[in-house]
Amino acid sequence: AQVITEYGAQAIPNFESLKKFVPNKYLKPTYKKAKEHWEYHNFQFKNSNDYGIKFKGSVKQFIKDSQTYQADLIKFATEMLRIQKYDTTTAVFQFMFKEGWPSMNWGVVDYYLKPKLGYKALKEAYAPIIIVAKQKKDNGLAFYVVNDTVEAIEEATLHISIEANKSYIKSYTYPVSVTKDSLVNLGTLLRLYQDIKLSIELKDKEQKTLTKNSYNFSPFKAEKLVKKTKD
Repeated sequence: AQVITEYGAQAIPNFESLKKFVPNKYLKPTYKKAKEHWEYHNFQFKNSNDYGIKFKGSVKQFIKDSQTYQADLIKFATEMLRIQKYDTTTAVFQFMFKEGWPSMNWGVVDYYLKPKLGYKALKEAYAPIIIVAKQKKDNGLAFYVVNDTVEAIEEATLHISIEANKSYIKSYTYPVSVTKDSLVNLGTLLRLYQDIKLSIELKDKEQKTLTKNSYNFSPFKAEKLVKKTKD
C-alpha cells in the first residue's frame, strides 16, 4: 500500500496577517505591480483561477474563498484517503502545516501562527476516530468508520439526520462495532434524490459522542451518470 507524502492547496492568510507583508497599495491584486508582489509571496494566480477562486473586488472575500477551498479540499482528500486504510493507503501526510515565511502558501497556519480555515478541517479529518459519508456515482451514500486507536469500539450507534430545504426530514440509527486499528465499511445506507444537509454522529454504548461529521450533498445529474454512447 502506498504512502501519500504531499497533498493540499494554497490559501491566503487572514486579513490582519496579510497586511503585515502586503502594503495597502498592493492589497487588491488588480494590476501588474500588485500581482507581482503577491506572486513574490508565493500566490499562484493560475492555480487559483483554475479552481474558480478569483478576485472579485473584495480582499476579505478573496481570502474567505481561498481558505474555504483549502478547507474543503483537505477534508475531502483526507477522508477519501483514510477510508482506504490498509488497502491502497498506509499513511498520509498533508502539505503543509505552517508557512515558513510571510507567504500565501499551502500551510494551514500562517507565518504569524494564525490558523486558516484549513486548520480546523485538518484537525477534524485527522482525528483518531472519524466517520465518513461518500457519495457514489449512482448517488448512493456509503458510510465508513475509521478507528486508529488501540481499543475496539463496541456496541456503538451511528446516528444519521437529514435536512432538506432547511427543514428536518428524517433520522436513522444503526448499530456499529469496530475492532481496534481498523476500518469498517457500513455499506450504502441512503440514496440521494435531492439536495440535503447530512449530519452524522457516532456514540458509544453510554451515548457519549465519539465523533461527528456533516456534509452538503447534491445528487449527480442523470447525464453525468450515463456513459455517452455512439449513435
